[in-house]
Amino acid sequence: MKSDEEQSVAGEWAGVLNTGRGSLRLWLSVAGSTRELSAKLFSLDQGAIAITCRDVSLDGEQLSFEVPDVGGSYRGTLSADRKSLSGTWQQRGSLPLDLTRQAPGSRPVPAPAVTPRPARPPIPLDELKPVLDGEFEPVLDRGVLSQSTGGGVVIGMLERGQRRIFCYGAARPDSIFEIGSVTKTFTGLLLAQLVEQKKVSLDEPVRGLLPPGTVAKPDGPEITLLDLATQHSGLPRLPDNLYPLKDPSDPYAHYHAPELYAFLARHGVVRPNLTFAVRGWRRANLITASI
Repeated sequence: MKSDEEQSVAGEWAGVLNTGRGSLRLWLSVAGSTRELSAKLFSLDQGAIAITCRDVSLDGEQLSFEVPDVGGSYRGTLSADRKSLSGTWQQRGSLPLDLTRQAPGSRPVPAPAVTPRPARPPIPLDELKPVLDGEFEPVLDRGVLSQSTGGGVVIGMLERGQRRIFCYGAARPDSIFEIGSVTKTFTGLLLAQLVEQKKVSLDEPVRGLLPPGTVAKPDGPEITLLDLATQHSGLPRLPDNLYPLKDPSDPYAHYHAPELYAFLARHGVVRPNLTFAVRGWRRANLITASI
């Protein structure tokens, strides 16, 4: 019979997750014995360091763990020589992810703190391109916008009626981007405008802005617009009826208002207590960008 040390999956593991839109270097650091394991996940290209993994388990040759902070999970099978893991990463779909054992002590360290340079004086729009070209040159040559990454950036500027579009990497002036959580900024601005116009108030219950009869009145305090704007609503990061995904490359394409209303009808709009709100502080609220 093999000893715990021989069976252990503890150590440093590295792999690359190909998302279809690019690749992400991942690093997994596992500690403990077969009976009690812990793990931290590093997404090196995103600057995400030491994300806590939960429910880390080794069942025979099967390693599994959850990553609640990003809504992901991993299931992998150890090779006979215990030097590689072949498995699948689950996060809004399923992607293959193979990990290879690394030398002891090779865990990545956080990047040193960046000392910002003093702010430059305002640059006239007609003089901006050479400045941007110089700023982007290093990452175009060997960084996140180099040709092999497929990455791209578009910067749009508007000054006194003059419009300029600057493109770098694989991006073009007509490229379509998935702007994701940037919509929270737009939604927050619209909410502020509506409050200033006295069309809504921050303490207004969300239920009153939904179609009549969508959600039953809860027994207790209700989720308000302020709760949504400050991410204190306690709503889950994603609705449970989003899955199974019809198209993992565009997970929201087939999700519309009726599905959101159906989810809210089941979930309810009662405001959670403080303990639950603290746990939900970092969660993104789908409804925030939907009202």
